[in-house]
Amino acid sequence: MIAYFKSHINRIMPYLVLGSFAIMMALTTRFFYFSSGNMGHDASIFATVGNALLNGKVMYTEIWENKGPLLYFINAFALLLDYKHGLFWVELLNLFVTLIFAYKTALIISSNKKSLSVIAAVFSLLILTVTLEGGNLSEEYALPFLTAGLYLCVKYLYNNLSLKVNEKILIGVCCGACFLLRINICALFFIFAVGIAVILIKSKQFKELLSIAGFASVGFAAIILPFYAYLIVNGAFSAYVDAALLTTNAFSELLPITVISNVAEMVFATKDSGVLFIAVVYLIAVPFASYFGVYNDRIAFRRCLWINWFGLIINLFANSVTGAYHLHYFMTFVPFLVIPGIWFAMSVSHIFTKMVRDDKLKKISALVTTAIMLFITLTGFVQTVRQMISFSDYSKTITKSAIVSYVETRTSPNDYVQVIGDVTLNYKTHTLPASKYQYLVGGRYTYAVVKERCEQMASDITAVRPKLIVYSDQGQYDYMLGSVPNRQSFENFLSANYTRVDGVDGNYIAFYIKQ
Repeated sequence: MIAYFKSHINRIMPYLVLGSFAIMMALTTRFFYFSSGNMGHDASIFATVGNALLNGKVMYTEIWENKGPLLYFINAFALLLDYKHGLFWVELLNLFVTLIFAYKTALIISSNKKSLSVIAAVFSLLILTVTLEGGNLSEEYALPFLTAGLYLCVKYLYNNLSLKVNEKILIGVCCGACFLLRINICALFFIFAVGIAVILIKSKQFKELLSIAGFASVGFAAIILPFYAYLIVNGAFSAYVDAALLTTNAFSELLPITVISNVAEMVFATKDSGVLFIAVVYLIAVPFASYFGVYNDRIAFRRCLWINWFGLIINLFANSVTGAYHLHYFMTFVPFLVIPGIWFAMSVSHIFTKMVRDDKLKKISALVTTAIMLFITLTGFVQTVRQMISFSDYSKTITKSAIVSYVETRTSPNDYVQVIGDVTLNYKTHTLPASKYQYLVGGRYTYAVVKERCEQMASDITAVRPKLIVYSDQGQYDYMLGSVPNRQSFENFLSANYTRVDGVDGNYIAFYIKQ
């Protein structure tokens, strides 16, 4: 009986540790049960779009934002699951699945050394303590798909370039999911595809190359096509291309000199570049690691390591393409840290094993290792508590921001509310009265798209006459309306039908219908 329980405990213990760490990370988001409810800037916008989907709105036309459609469907599912705390449970599951695949990847490289693999999985996610930024972001929801893709690619290289058909299809599904979140998140799949293709071509395994490419394409299409069908049926596909593929990623700026300049700024000139110390150390350490250390399959490991190394560089460039740099972009570095993490854990373990010969020294070694792990855990716990306090307010009851209160006190749930400018949405904004058209203008966009969007906006407002129109500050108001072809007539329409109020919640401008 004791042996039975011991074997079961040994089997589930890694998952208990990973689950505990996932809970700790989820508690650093803005969505745990004691949170103040302030969802943050981007997160509140994504929730707003998710809620609009639940209310029958069509993304990219009736409500406009510039990320991929999967992000908004995830938010819609979370709000449907539990309106107040659904995002917390979705994020917890998201982080747990990410840790599981990071652990499974480490298991392959370490030949089923569970303790070392757990350490490597946790190590790879420690970067989230500074990059999660409150949660509910596209990079975060890409993590399980990225780590699952990493696991399958590593398994392929360690399994003599062989996978089951369903696993090859799953690689495509994971890549497609990342594509539907944000296209430049797909760097990991791109570099592994190139690396595996080179290996297969060099070994003249053309049949296998066609097999993995074909089945991965089937998986990619299987997840992409339902979303595209939704967009086409609702007449939103063209708007999706403009918003999520062209404007967000600013591919017009892919000139080599521009990209190199962006990367340099990202690494050396931004307040967020401190996070890159991990990447810099890794870039220096990997060439060294490929020739020294502990390997169970030297050829497979070196292939994984070098593909991973180039992948990290490509990922850095992919993140620079947007031209705007945010700390949460570096969440996409998590899967690139799994392989060096397990190499480091295996190498340190190997060194200790060689150094420690007698039982007494082994016990001292175990105590030192335990103390180090406890210190790291305590540091993570302190960071968690700090984040929880920053996202909570125990001294008073939850209060709505001024702009949300302003909207709700002047409208009813059936009124049309026109929201223009993403800076108006910072607090539980999925509770705003449903708008027929909500233009959440953010990200990088070309003049042509702004002109088209503003022209449509003016036409919609003139036809629908929403009860309330909320703009951001005067500069944003002038910038956006400057693209309306007949600005003067539109402003005459506003002055004839609406009363303008300045200074709402600081700098906001609001127009509401004259009584």
